[in-house]
Amino acid sequence: MMIKTEHLFVALLILVSLASTISANGNENIILEEGKNFITIDTEILASELLLLNPSIEAISYFDEDLQTTLGYVNIFGGIGKNFYLRPGVEYEIFAGESIILNVTDLQNGS
Repeated sequence: MMIKTEHLFVALLILVSLASTISANGNENIILEEGKNFITIDTEILASELLLLNPSIEAISYFDEDLQTTLGYVNIFGGIGKNFYLRPGVEYEIFAGESIILNVTDLQNGS
C-alpha cells in the first residue's frame, strides 16, 4: 500500500508542476499568480528590462546547465544578482508580488 501511495504522490506532483508551467508564444498573455510561477517565453529579453516593464515581479531565476547552478536577479535596489538574458525555450522561475498579466507582445515591441 505504501508503494501505491508514493506513486500517487509522485504523479500528483508531476501534474501540479506541469499545470504551473506556463508557455507563452506569439501574442498570448502570461498570467502570473502571486508567488512562484514557472514560464517559458519566445522572446529574448534582459532580466532587468523585464523587471522594468513589470515592477510586480520580485525575482527571476533559472538553472544554468553549463555552470550547474541557479542564477537569479532580484528586483530590489535597482537589481541585485546576475543580469541575464531570458532566452526562448528555457524555463524560468518568476516570483510575483501580486497576480499580474504579462503581455508577450509588450516584450516583443519593447514597450
